Amino acid sequence: MGEFDGIDVNFSAPMGAAEDSASMRMGFKLAADDLSVAKLPVVGMGVVGELFRWKYNEAVESDFDNALRGLKAAHQMGVAFYNNGVNYVDVEEIASAQVANLKRDIGELFETNPSATYQPAEPSWIESNRHEGHFGGRNPLRTMAISAVSLTAMDWRKIKGPVSQLAKSSAGMYALGTLASRMSVQGLMVMVLAGLFVIPSDEAIDKALYAYGDAQSKVKDLRDAASVIPDRFKTWKGPASKAAGNRLEDFNEALKRYEAYLIMRTETLHVTVKALDTAYAVMLGVVGAQVLRILVLFALSTYNPTLIAAKEASAAQLAASFAEFGKRVKGVFLSASIAMGLAGSLDLLGEFDTEVIGYGEQKPLPGH
Repeated sequence: MGEFDGIDVNFSAPMGAAEDSASMRMGFKLAADDLSVAKLPVVGMGVVGELFRWKYNEAVESDFDNALRGLKAAHQMGVAFYNNGVNYVDVEEIASAQVANLKRDIGELFETNPSATYQPAEPSWIESNRHEGHFGGRNPLRTMAISAVSLTAMDWRKIKGPVSQLAKSSAGMYALGTLASRMSVQGLMVMVLAGLFVIPSDEAIDKALYAYGDAQSKVKDLRDAASVIPDRFKTWKGPASKAAGNRLEDFNEALKRYEAYLIMRTETLHVTVKALDTAYAVMLGVVGAQVLRILVLFALSTYNPTLIAAKEASAAQLAASFAEFGKRVKGVFLSASIAMGLAGSLDLLGEFDTEVIGYGEQKPLPGH
């Protein structure tokens, strides 16, 4: 607060709060940049997880819009604080070079309103993790088209945090299902069922995980920054101070709710990916063992045709295993969808609303 030393608190308090509010706009923009790349592509969680993916992408859109609303709310709050300071010096006819310079410099922060449409910028963590094709923009459906043998190797050690192995596991299951289809009539059903669980890209899932984690971190930083602004109002008394304090309190409460919102989203996605990773890894082992049995029976049946029935029975058993696996995976997705929906239904987890915090009606931003 050194730049305001020696200045009347009725000017320095709102002007300092205005400057702090202006600085928060970039944090909201960076959170929006993170969330702009958090969506999952079509069949990004497999055909069996398409309903969850659709609900998840809806949640991403909501969180993205909320980041932009937060940016606009921070701007409007800063404008209100700035106007408080300007009105005071105008009414009191305070004229000094220091006040004039501060009035000019802080006013320049609010000369341009936030853009009505989102201007995308790639999050920095994408570039830092772009290696050997990771986050490199590959077609997420490419994995399914070329099968497991062509999966691109990536240096996962350079990436921090949880990393999905779902595409690798599901591609392995599909490759084994394809092998079974070549040895058994029932194996054709196995291949079809395995295809329902193919997850095309680990990269897309990783990107979603990192995007939410980074957005949550940025919003935490914003909340920490906003929480110290009330210190500026400790010696500022009067109706203007009370009104400004109420506005700031509402903004901080909205920011707190938004952080809680992102925490729920992040944890839900992390738990879902972890549960699926475990389930897919176990199922890959089961499929491998059963396909090995089919392979042995296939080889022996060329010399002993009576084993053909046993081979077909084993393939049918594998198909039944995929059906049971489907129930387990759907259960994971159902739990995740409920958690995603719950986050949006709780009153505790509201969104920024500039009408509520006293700045007039907030028009919805155009679609992105």
